[in-house]
Amino acid sequence: MQGIFRFALLCVACLGPTLPLPLHAQGSAPHRLLGQNERFDLRFSHLDRVEFLQGQYRHANNGSSDQVLIYRTTIEGRLKGESLDLSMEVLDARQALADSGTPLTRRSVDAVNLQQLYVSWKWQGLLEEGDDVRLHLGRQAMNIGTRRLVSRSTSNVPVSFTGISADVSRNNGDHWKAFAVVPVLNYPVSRQDILSNRTEADRESRGSHLYGIHGDLPGALRGLHSEFYAFHLREEDAGEEQVADLRLSSIGTHLYTGAAPGALDYDLETVLQFGTSRATDDVSDVRDLRHRAFFTHMALGYSIEAPMRPYAQLLYDYASGDRDPTDDENNGYDTFFGARRSEFGPSSLYGPFTRTNLSTLGLRLTLSPRPDVEMIFTLRQFDLAQSRDAWGNTGWQDSSGRSGRHLGRHLETRLRWDAIAGNLEVDTGLVWLRTGEFPRRVAAGTMPSLSRYAYLQTRLSF
Repeated sequence: MQGIFRFALLCVACLGPTLPLPLHAQGSAPHRLLGQNERFDLRFSHLDRVEFLQGQYRHANNGSSDQVLIYRTTIEGRLKGESLDLSMEVLDARQALADSGTPLTRRSVDAVNLQQLYVSWKWQGLLEEGDDVRLHLGRQAMNIGTRRLVSRSTSNVPVSFTGISADVSRNNGDHWKAFAVVPVLNYPVSRQDILSNRTEADRESRGSHLYGIHGDLPGALRGLHSEFYAFHLREEDAGEEQVADLRLSSIGTHLYTGAAPGALDYDLETVLQFGTSRATDDVSDVRDLRHRAFFTHMALGYSIEAPMRPYAQLLYDYASGDRDPTDDENNGYDTFFGARRSEFGPSSLYGPFTRTNLSTLGLRLTLSPRPDVEMIFTLRQFDLAQSRDAWGNTGWQDSSGRSGRHLGRHLETRLRWDAIAGNLEVDTGLVWLRTGEFPRRVAAGTMPSLSRYAYLQTRLSF
């Protein structure tokens, strides 16, 4: 495995010298399968990502190393009418190089499945002159607001929902979205079927329902861009679906200013979460717990007028954890269907940090040496919000609280290159995770002191 990881570092390092090569004229139109067509759109994309992890931190595979190659092909089509559109997306997501210990899930493999199929009705000026109203019915993907509660996600198998949603764009710049949907469950589920890339149709959940409304109001508060939202998630056991039965409402606000050269900007999002939930997804667990949780994200940024356009940020995220696992209240924040890549680093083989029971302070520097290249450096410290609650989905927990709170520090370096504008994207990065007192104590000294992760991803689009 040491040799494989060195090979991964070499692949990432060798990418740098190729960056000055002008593969495609900047500003030229990207290549597409179909030219301009008023009635039909057809898009194709293919993604490949190879990942290497040395020093596994998960309880089930503590200390081991791993590698995986994931690849995904997507075909999207849209038939456009005067007031009616029909959209469809077919996805084929698979893996290679994994073995019986690789931490793959149903979000890793989904061979030949229908990702989206929905009808959209369009009305112009239905409410006022200049307004645009769209109603979507069927299986669809959604990215809402900051994507911290509802997103398509960055996993190999994106999240989709079946139901109804509506978008209202006002002539003053306001945008409203309302929806009532059920999540689509991805198959296969068993480890052997995932390793063999078995084809099995996805199905709508029978026990989960998601409702919500989101308002994006750029002019509601002077000098601020504001968003307000309310979501409700209900989950209960249904057939083979076993979940920690819950009824949770999340009410949030997001206030921010845009980045500008030579000026400070900030970003603040706060979510209050309440309702009922259960401690486990065991069918014998029928005790409803009072649920009270909290999340906040804060960022302060400054853009410098200089070569490479440096942009520095001070970051802080807090997601509440359960104060006492033995009482009748649950304080663990539930991120619903939110994405975490932008805050906590790569997921898939890495992904030790999730938006629950977490307190993390960080620094980020973004450089743009060319219009088609972005370099991101992020240093973060991670701690448990509550010492008696679990460390995300790693499988580690000390209910006594005696193992402390410090999880560790990670340094992430990332490079994104739009190699052929609109057609070929390259994304690569390295992460070093130095573990803290909690992992070392709870694992009784068997936890690696340093975990290293590398990935190289390409995306081809037409």
